[in-house]
Amino acid sequence: MIAAGNNISRLHVEGTDDQHSIIHLLQRNGITFDPPPVDIHVEGNDSRLIEAIPVAIKAAKNRSVGFVIDIDTTPTDRWAAIRNKVRSIAGDFPSLTNSLPTEPSQTGTIIEIPEITSHVGFWLMPDNRMHGGKLENLLDTLVTPGDPLRSIAEIAANQSRLYGAEFAPQDQIKATLHTWLAWQKEPGRPYGTAIKARYFGNNSPVAIDFVSWFKLLFAIK
Repeated sequence: MIAAGNNISRLHVEGTDDQHSIIHLLQRNGITFDPPPVDIHVEGNDSRLIEAIPVAIKAAKNRSVGFVIDIDTTPTDRWAAIRNKVRSIAGDFPSLTNSLPTEPSQTGTIIEIPEITSHVGFWLMPDNRMHGGKLENLLDTLVTPGDPLRSIAEIAANQSRLYGAEFAPQDQIKATLHTWLAWQKEPGRPYGTAIKARYFGNNSPVAIDFVSWFKLLFAIK
């Protein structure tokens, strides 16, 4: 967690990889974290993050609050879980009854809660629409197009399963990116410091959409 004052807005994320990747991506796009513009709070996993939604919204009086969560399954299922949690507190905030759209915006969803003068935002990694999507899918868009090591890393990750590698099929993109990072100048850097070291880029279309959503939600110019 980033040290911050009690009145600072908050962004809830699943894990530390998300936290540090977001910080360094935002910094690469001109947003300073000295002092931090928001408190980026790690919930631990997707289930805890979803469960935290009602409490976090209730605590957001006169502040903005955001949630970044991997799609993992389908956008429809993930969004349904989020909508259910938001609507569970509609008794306290009637504006929430029909405030969330039936599907997430492709450029990130932001709603207003006039009862507490707050805005609430949701970003589904990587792009609010990719089935099975996660943080790594956004990071993959930041690899230089045509990078031969990226292609070889994918081949190596695939072939490793023939020799006993046990990662799940849905974690193929994680295996590929970690293999690719193992071949950089300083092998094995975590995602956040790899962004800082410019192994990753910072301005793919989906990354720019994410940064724009963040700025709009937290009123950052």
